[in-house]
Amino acid sequence: MSRDTQLEALARIARLKADIELKHFSALRRHIATLDARVEDLRMEIIRVADGAVRAWPDEGAGAAGGASTEAKSGDRRVAAGGDRAQVDDRGPDAFSREHVSPVRLMRAAGVPAAQRESDPQQPLRDLRLANALTRAAMVERQAVEAERLRMTPQFEAARNEATRAFGRAEAVAALGRQISAVRRRSADRRSGE
Repeated sequence: MSRDTQLEALARIARLKADIELKHFSALRRHIATLDARVEDLRMEIIRVADGAVRAWPDEGAGAAGGASTEAKSGDRRVAAGGDRAQVDDRGPDAFSREHVSPVRLMRAAGVPAAQRESDPQQPLRDLRLANALTRAAMVERQAVEAERLRMTPQFEAARNEATRAFGRAEAVAALGRQISAVRRRSADRRSGE
């Protein structure tokens, strides 16, 4: 087997290995991107559930039309409803807290008719408990997804480094083949010119 044939075979093997490593890295990159998107979806779900629960807590002076104002501050989310404040941030499911508010006041704020308020005054509290449970579940899932991402990070970095090395080897072998071909052409041109 001639050197040219060996070099061509080596170049093909290097390209195949580089393609395999690049596909492996690409699959890991897609998986990491999916995990990042899931973490963001869970973060938005936690905020949505908490905001929905906060809307049930009315402004004292606003009555049945009670409005909730939202203001974002330095990485956390603070939701104000009149004098009451609730805070939902990344510290965990217990970050959502509320002080004593009567169920009747909650139902009045939600626009529930008086007859229905009297028949089921505990419904807003059940809704709040449900929101708290949903928030806790989303936080647990978010922590699991973040742990999975942290577990995948070393594997991702190793795959990226290996793909880079394999691609570099393939390029080096291809460049060597081009150099050898150029040297042969020049020597053939010199011989034919003599």
